[in-house]
Amino acid sequence: ELQAAKKETDDILATVREGLFLTSPEMKIGNQYSKELLNIFATEEPNGKALTELIEGKVSAKVYRDVLNYFELLRRSEIDEEALVDLNPLHEAEFRFNNPGDMRKTLKYLSFEFNRIFTNGNITSIFCSLKDVTDRVVLEKELRIKEAQSKQQVELLMSVLQVDPVM
Repeated sequence: ELQAAKKETDDILATVREGLFLTSPEMKIGNQYSKELLNIFATEEPNGKALTELIEGKVSAKVYRDVLNYFELLRRSEIDEEALVDLNPLHEAEFRFNNPGDMRKTLKYLSFEFNRIFTNGNITSIFCSLKDVTDRVVLEKELRIKEAQSKQQVELLMSVLQVDPVM
């Protein structure tokens, strides 16, 4: 029965389309993690590494400082979960990854969620969920640009026609 449960967990972690993993309160990645974590970070063995190691150098210096401060807040059990969600600097963060054999960097937008796990009032681990939201962010940016261009074209057309729009 224990072996069947382990197989189920392994199957879930192999097929889920999010980076799922546990960290210690010190943000060291545990031994169990989803295959997608490896794909997103292009890494082979994250277990035992500090999450800050995977992030450092891939985000701006300001975001990295904010992440370090946020991880300190995560360790404080008296801080409300909703406040932590609002303060999360990795909710939608820009990452730049090195390409092997190439000087250019790959831009990705990643979204992290953190949930603390408590045992007897103490934080024993932190569940992390990570998604690559690059496609959505890029499409949203393109849409905002198109909307601004359309608005500008309408304003130009109205000025050419010298008509006051009825609002």
